[in-house]
Amino acid sequence: MKKARLNKLESGANESQLIHYLNLFRVLIAAFYLGLLFSDQAEKLGIQPFPLYGHTVAIAYLVFALVVLVVGLLHRSSALKLGKVALVVDVFVLIYLAWSIDAIDKGFAILPVVMLGAIATLFRSSLLILLMPFLASMFLWMVPVFSQVPMHNATHSTLLMHALIYFVITWLGLRQSTSAKETLTIARQQRKDILSLTQLNEAIIDKMRTGVIVLDNDQQPVYCNRAARRLLNINTSNAIPESLLRHKSHQDKFIYTTPEGDKVSVYCQKPDGEAEISLLFLENSRELAKTAHEMSLNALGRLSASIAHEIRNPLSAIYTASQLLGESPHISGEDKELTEIISKQINRSNQIIENVLNLSRQHVASPENIELKAHLKDFLNQFCEDQKLDVRLIKFRTPAHPVRVLFDKSHLNQILWNLCKNALKHGQADGGMPKLSITLHASPAETYLDIMNPGPKMPPHAEKQLFEPFYTTHSQGTGLGLYLSRELCQSNNATLNYQYIGKQHRFRVHFDQ
Repeated sequence: MKKARLNKLESGANESQLIHYLNLFRVLIAAFYLGLLFSDQAEKLGIQPFPLYGHTVAIAYLVFALVVLVVGLLHRSSALKLGKVALVVDVFVLIYLAWSIDAIDKGFAILPVVMLGAIATLFRSSLLILLMPFLASMFLWMVPVFSQVPMHNATHSTLLMHALIYFVITWLGLRQSTSAKETLTIARQQRKDILSLTQLNEAIIDKMRTGVIVLDNDQQPVYCNRAARRLLNINTSNAIPESLLRHKSHQDKFIYTTPEGDKVSVYCQKPDGEAEISLLFLENSRELAKTAHEMSLNALGRLSASIAHEIRNPLSAIYTASQLLGESPHISGEDKELTEIISKQINRSNQIIENVLNLSRQHVASPENIELKAHLKDFLNQFCEDQKLDVRLIKFRTPAHPVRVLFDKSHLNQILWNLCKNALKHGQADGGMPKLSITLHASPAETYLDIMNPGPKMPPHAEKQLFEPFYTTHSQGTGLGLYLSRELCQSNNATLNYQYIGKQHRFRVHFDQ
């Protein structure tokens, strides 16, 4: 609807401009006839005005022309309709004035063809357009009859020639108008297609994660997508920093530092061909480094999984041999303790291998609707039973109402197991009682689970590396539990974050609503 109105307005603007020029032309013609009728210039041209109503008609015609011009300037909404009506009046007035100065044979009766051509261009009714030259020809022939004007040099052949010109000009105008309308229709359709393609391209580019800025030949911004505005922290395309454009003029690839201190990688490219634009592609340097790091970790995970799989077989043989050796009646007590150490370390090695294999697997979630309160209670009972821990030693707080989330149940158990075991390990100091608290919060705005344990604040570098694989602060840790837990959370559209608050280590699982 908007485009249709735009095309209609554009067409109306072109027609109004043509009407305005015709209004000016009408004033000039009226002044010309008035000058001939009220001066001696007519005799110099060999024209003899008849004592008809020419003087009165010329004056009235000039007044009429001025009124139409002024109204067209002041009231543009009605200028088009009034101008079209005036064109019909012009045809008959100009024919009558040509007769009134006895100038038919001088070609003055040819002036109405301008108005007939304009009628053929501006009018929509083909019947009315074709009727106008017929009426003009009839009027041309009938003026001497009803006004008793002698024809003098205006012969029938001259009148016939004028009438023929009226029809020819009208036909040519109608044909030209039809051709112009077809061309305009094609142009409008092409414009519509181009506009649709432009909007489609802008919609696609706006959804891209890569920032894109389009510049013209004068290095002025033409378009800036949402990602680029976010990276540069600007609201509009016109707010692109001048320092960025200055960098672009000197080099095609560079790192731009925003006023906020963020690093943005910028790549410049000019499309092939004769395109009068250039493109800037923006990427967050930190995100690029993160992506490269994740690719390295994936490759490392696959390599580690391959190695771990091969290590399992000799470890199984060693474990079996140590078990058999420990059951031998001829082994001493000291040697038996050594076999137990071997078995214990093999179990630990197997656990590391299992974690590495889990790390390399694709964690495709199969979410199901879980009532979280009941699930947490069942998990705590199993966890405390496995760890030989009194469940009453764990602070467990939940809201009164049921809490439901969409989550893969096996993934949730593995996350809870890793976080609780980690909290239990670090919340038990100097052989004292372990301290662990689990708090579930649920509201219409958000749902999250906090697992907390007391302890001293870790160094900043340790906190920064906390979720990296194979990083651990415990002598017996593998460094894979927290990394694996975060990966599983992301697979279920959840987040896992760490924060040190009130001398407490807090791990928060934020569930998707």
